[in-house]
Amino acid sequence: MYLCNISDKDFVNKSNKFLPDVHEWVQKRSPGSTLIPFSITFEQRWVGMTPEEQAACESQTMVPRISVTGYKALGLIHYFTCGKVEVRAWTIKNGTLAPGAAGVIHTDFQRCFVNADMFAYDDLIKYGSEAEVKKAGKLMQRGKEYEVKDGDIAFFRHTAGGAGNKKK
Repeated sequence: MYLCNISDKDFVNKSNKFLPDVHEWVQKRSPGSTLIPFSITFEQRWVGMTPEEQAACESQTMVPRISVTGYKALGLIHYFTCGKVEVRAWTIKNGTLAPGAAGVIHTDFQRCFVNADMFAYDDLIKYGSEAEVKKAGKLMQRGKEYEVKDGDIAFFRHTAGGAGNKKK
């Protein structure tokens, strides 16, 4: 991934005379890499805008594209945990197995991993609630060999701190 900071004027006008040459240079040296033109001046101004002003020019900020492209380039994905009080996103490497994903929350969860209830974020949106996802048969119990997918929602079962660990 290559970021190319251009002037605010060029960024707003979507025109910069050097970009074709920069793109050619990038493709010769790193075929298939992404080149993202952006303007740090615009981004700084965007951060200082009111929410209404930001919404009016939201399609112009490159921060979301930079973040998503960076995550993909680094091989990172997100999974979620949901509780009564909070929903939280966790970052892991693509290909992480369920115990390793649980270990991101707490190392004891990895060490004492039993299994995980998993369902997809897209299924939650489609069915509207965890209960409806379960009714549709989309909530699955997964074991130690399950590879966590981008957008999974997880509830990990473990024996850390549980009655099974108490010494008599």
